[in-house]
Amino acid sequence: MMVIAHAGILSGFPGIESVPGPELPKIDSLTRFNEENQKRYAENDARFRESPLLKELLERSKLNKEK
Repeated sequence: MMVIAHAGILSGFPGIESVPGPELPKIDSLTRFNEENQKRYAENDARFRESPLLKELLERSKLNKEK
């Protein structure tokens, strides 16, 4: 038995997910908290990139690729 599905008249139109929502109010304390976190994450990322462990693992990876 063959079943044919019909998409319907609105199938080619974007749904509600494409409609932008309202602009939410900015909360100063949350903005400051977010900025502090972003700064902390950037510092941690920089420290990790310079860590001896990461350098050793990258060197091992490079040597394994060459094998």
